[in-house]
Amino acid sequence: MPVPSIFFLFALEMLVFEALCVFEKPASFRISSIPKGNPMRPALYPLLEDIIAVDGKGGTGFRERLAQRYKTSPPFRGMLHRVTCYGRFLKRW
Repeated sequence: MPVPSIFFLFALEMLVFEALCVFEKPASFRISSIPKGNPMRPALYPLLEDIIAVDGKGGTGFRERLAQRYKTSPPFRGMLHRVTCYGRFLKRW
């Protein structure tokens, strides 16, 4: 039962983060490199950022390049949202 519980909590966190992004709510606390008060990004963004920057040894340079790409590229923002919602919503787009 521990593994399903962990997956449930992880899915719940992703759902909340994605809902905040869709409804354009500001982050109520710092999430990864998203400062408090800034608009939320798709739920996959902090996960992607932390895994590659920390475990993949991308460092702060990767975080800065990812943030710059997210800010300047509407197709990239849309792709991150679609990939976050892949299993459930992809067929709508």
